[in-house]
Amino acid sequence: MKRKAKTASASASAAPRTRTAAATTAIPVKKSPPKTKPKPKTTSRAQRQRLAFATIQQALNAVASRVNNLPTNVNTALKPLMQNAYDPANVNHPFVYAYDDRTDYTSLYRLQDKRFRTLGDLDRFQRLFMRGSKTLSQDIRNLEDKWFRIYYNPLVQFMGDRDLWNALGIEVPYEDLKPTALLRLPVTQFDVAYFSGMHWVSRRAGTKEVFDPYDEFQIPGSNQFCQTYAMMYLLGDRLGFPLRRNGNSGNWLKYYTYTNYALNFIKRFIEFCKKSPKLKSISTFTKHKDTTIKNLEAAVNVCLAHPYMCLNIAPLPVKELR
Repeated sequence: MKRKAKTASASASAAPRTRTAAATTAIPVKKSPPKTKPKPKTTSRAQRQRLAFATIQQALNAVASRVNNLPTNVNTALKPLMQNAYDPANVNHPFVYAYDDRTDYTSLYRLQDKRFRTLGDLDRFQRLFMRGSKTLSQDIRNLEDKWFRIYYNPLVQFMGDRDLWNALGIEVPYEDLKPTALLRLPVTQFDVAYFSGMHWVSRRAGTKEVFDPYDEFQIPGSNQFCQTYAMMYLLGDRLGFPLRRNGNSGNWLKYYTYTNYALNFIKRFIEFCKKSPKLKSISTFTKHKDTTIKNLEAAVNVCLAHPYMCLNIAPLPVKELR
C-alpha cells in the first residue's frame, strides 16, 4: 500500500509539470522588415530656379490682390492707376511708361539705392518686401513694385527678346542648362545663346566653352541681367564695350560694378539699334509700348542714375534653396 501511494503521489506531482510545459510553449511571431528611410529627393538647378520664380510670382500676385482689395475710400482716380500699374499682365497701360512717369521715388531711393555690405543684408532686406513685413509700409512696397515695372522690367524684356537676338544672327534654342547637358551640345560654327526659360548662357562659334553669368558676373540663382551678360560676352568686343572681370572678384560687392557695366552696355546697345535700319524695324520695338526706343532710353537713364537699385531690386533665389 505504501508503494502504491508513492506511485500515485508521483503521478499527481508529475501532472502539473506537464500542463505547465504545454502552457508555456512559445508561438512563433513573424517579424516585420525594418523600415527604411526614403532617400531625399535631389533637385536640379533648373527645378530650383522654377521654384524660386514661382515663389516670387506668388509674392507679386499677393501684392496685386491687396491692390485690388483697396478700401472704397481710396481716391477714385488713383485706384484704377494703381491697379493697372501692378497688374503683371498689363504692360501696355500709359501709366507704366518710363518717359511719362512723374512719381516721386525719394523715399524709396533713400531706403534701397545703396550698397549693402553683405549678401545676407540684401537678402534680409528683400524679405521685408516679399513676406509683407509690417516693418515697411504698404506705400513703400507699392512704390518698389511700380519702379520695378516701369524702369527695370522693360530693360530685361528688351534684352531677352528672341526676335532681337535672331536679328543679330544669334540662335536662341531652349535648353536644359545643367552643366552635363551643355557639354553634350554640338559645337556650332556660329554664336549661340541658350535659354532655359529662367536663365541665359552663351557660347562663341567653334568653341565648347559655355559662358554662364552665374560663374562671375551675377549672383547665382538670381533673376537679373543674365541675358545682357550673355550678349556682352558675344558682342561686347564688336560694340566697343567688352566684358571684363572685376579686379576684386572675391568680394561680393563686385556685383554692383557688374550691374553698372550691364546698364552702360544696354544704353550703348540701344544707340546701336537706333543707327541700324535692320534692327530699328524689328518687332521688338513695336510689340510692347514699354519696349519702344523712347521708353527704353528713359528707363535706362533712370537706372544708370540709380544703379544700386538694379541689383537690390532683382529677385534673389529662395534662401532655403541656396
